[in-house]
Amino acid sequence: MRYLNAEKRHQIVGSYYAPEGYYEYTKTLPFLGTVRSDMRTLVAGEWTEITIVYEVGASGLADGAWIKGTFKFYSDWTLFQTSDRTKDNYVSAEYVPKPLLPGQEPATVQSLGVRFDQEGHERPFQKAVIIDIHDGYLNSGDQIIIRLGDRRFGARGTRAQTLLNQDFVGGSILILLGHLGTGSSVYNFSYGCEIAGLDVLGYTANDFQITKERWESTLKLIQSFNQPGQFVIFPGTEWCGNSAAGGDHNVVFLADPATHPPEFPFHHPQLERLVEIGSAWGQFKWLLQDAVRRGWKLGVCANSDEHRGRCGGGVPGTAVFGTRGGLTGILSSKLERADIAQALRARHTFATTGQRLVGLITTKNGTAIQGDEIDHSANEPLEFDYHLLSDRGFSSIEAFDASGKIWQRRLWSETEKTPTILRVTWGGARLYDRYREAIWTGTIETQSAITRVEPFGGLEDNPEDQAVQRDAQSIAFHSHTSGDVDGVHVYFDPASTLPSQISMKGTIGGYVKVGDALTGNPHKPQPSFQLDASWDEVVLPGGKSIEISGGCELFVRVEAIPEISLPRRAQGSVSFTTERGEERAIYFVGQEWSGEKVVTSPVFVRAT
Repeated sequence: MRYLNAEKRHQIVGSYYAPEGYYEYTKTLPFLGTVRSDMRTLVAGEWTEITIVYEVGASGLADGAWIKGTFKFYSDWTLFQTSDRTKDNYVSAEYVPKPLLPGQEPATVQSLGVRFDQEGHERPFQKAVIIDIHDGYLNSGDQIIIRLGDRRFGARGTRAQTLLNQDFVGGSILILLGHLGTGSSVYNFSYGCEIAGLDVLGYTANDFQITKERWESTLKLIQSFNQPGQFVIFPGTEWCGNSAAGGDHNVVFLADPATHPPEFPFHHPQLERLVEIGSAWGQFKWLLQDAVRRGWKLGVCANSDEHRGRCGGGVPGTAVFGTRGGLTGILSSKLERADIAQALRARHTFATTGQRLVGLITTKNGTAIQGDEIDHSANEPLEFDYHLLSDRGFSSIEAFDASGKIWQRRLWSETEKTPTILRVTWGGARLYDRYREAIWTGTIETQSAITRVEPFGGLEDNPEDQAVQRDAQSIAFHSHTSGDVDGVHVYFDPASTLPSQISMKGTIGGYVKVGDALTGNPHKPQPSFQLDASWDEVVLPGGKSIEISGGCELFVRVEAIPEISLPRRAQGSVSFTTERGEERAIYFVGQEWSGEKVVTSPVFVRAT
């Protein structure tokens, strides 16, 4: 592959972020990696252990990928097994990470799966040992050590075939998985315009699916659907990088395709103005927090990506699409292509978890809105006005910067009414990666008579997720979260006393990509949880909660709330100070009582 020195790279792409030495290191690697073995001589019919080392190449290895070693079907090599490591012919796989470069993040792979399939490949190499990458990705240079006939646990090894035959191993095959959409573009655009009622739609095709003919045909279709002032469509592509290389990126061509035909640019972080924090894959606000922590100046967006053609619509459905598709709010003076493009570049946006929520922030003097960069006098209060609109009522408004949460308004606390409703919530994601779904199964036990149970969050969208009263004082629940929140409101008999103790316990599993779905996929760092709380603890602001180990903001919480109607409009002012020379990115999050959120792009403040 072509190598560019640092000076030449800077001339082409300018300043960009990458781990120190990453470019130079990956240029020394084959793209797909290397395979080597310690076996130099193999005697026909002998019992032995064969060690094969696969080293990941420059491409990295994505979550959901696998590698495969193939064997000729018509061979009397004893059959491999993967269930009992103390028995002969056991096949194992071991992950060995490469030392990290400065600034490089560790690989996220949780485990390796090993299977043997006698019809796992094409004739004549039907027999296959397949290594599945579970729940995360591998970095370039990481290794997978495969042992055929693992002897470390007392077995004899594996018995080689008894006849001489060259090329008994067919080699390794690397598969990188992308995701495909369904339905025609005519259907997609019609749904977005007529059913979802969108103002702006971004068409995104996977880069590996695009051909010249398809692309030109789609551009013509976009022109025919585009209605300035009513409905604007932007062409784009999904730059499909695996997680080790920074993940997928949406490339949107802002110019009019009729006068400026899109050209596919070299990917560069300076072109990235927005970060996606929600889609049908789940909710991942942590990406914005990570960007702010790194000092990157990115606004927010959220998109559908639900792969069924319902742009701007669609509730949680099959498999990994565990939440509603997101929506991006754009603050533009006109519903025209050029004005919308300018607003997107300016980061004048907010993102919602799929509902028609609104989040607006301005500086008190009116000189800046979300997405803007401003200078402000050091140690002088900088006052923000926030104005948020919801459908069901806000339970909290929060502000964040790189340090985390810096301000919170709890709207349930703005009343003198006594808390009488038990609110139980659980949520988060099992992984910081694509197959992030957490599967919750558990019970809630109280010591008082329950009169009514009201589920909310994802429990309202998916009929297969349920929270039901099982007897006078307890509830059973089963649900899936992908960064979002599920929960129940529990009402008690006014004639009886409120419960003195509440107990919530259960198990956490995950999405099964390979194997029998009935066997499940327990959350390995902490497969079970239990939270016990007194009524005195749950009436405190925020109640009592615990974090689940090894996940992405996995939590369970019990709290007591008053029976009131929450405001659908929340507005007010809040001030922050910044020290000289300090730079802060401040953004706001509004959350409805049922878990839906609106997140604003940050205002980027430099203290002078």
